[in-house]
Order: sequence, then structure tokens, then C-alpha cells
Amino acid sequence: MSQERHSQLGIHPLDPGEAGELLKRQQIVRRTRLIVIVVLVLLAVGAARTVISRVFNARELQAGTTERAKQYVKTAIAKSSDATQTLSLPGTLQGYVQSPISAT
Repeated sequence: MSQERHSQLGIHPLDPGEAGELLKRQQIVRRTRLIVIVVLVLLAVGAARTVISRVFNARELQAGTTERAKQYVKTAIAKSSDATQTLSLPGTLQGYVQSPISAT
């Protein structure tokens, strides 16, 4: 394109000083993009680590709770004795707490 065509479009040739400034701006933009990408990657890694840690802890808690929730009971088989001797002791059967009951 000719010089006249450029001036009509508002495109002006760069001065040697402006070209250096343009390169500096491009370097700043590249560095900023790189820093933003690194920060986002670090945040993603931290978030993934947190989620994985919480899932692992939840599974471990569930397994421990299930293990501690089991109830173990000892049983014995009752047998009648062949002894003909009977032991009879005096006593009364009384509740530990007594409450009056009435119909309403």
C-alpha cells in the first residue's frame, strides 16, 4: 500500500521508539498470561487436593463408623439341671422407679 493510502486509513508508520515500546507491551502481556495460567493451575491443583482429601476422609470415617456400630453379644445355651434340689429364697419384686398411672 502506498503512503497516501495509509494516511487515509489512519495507519501511521511506527517510529523506531514505538516499536520497542510495542515489544515491551507484548512481553508484559505474555508474562501476565503466563502468571495467570500458573496461578490458575496452582488453584486447580489445590482444589483437587482438597476434594480428594475430603472424599478420602469421608470414606475413612464411614468405614470407622460402620465398624464401631457393630454390636457384639455373648450368648450361652441354657440347660436344665438334673439336680432335684430346689432353692427357694424369700423376696419381693419391685420397680426401681414407681409412677402413678391413671386413665384420662
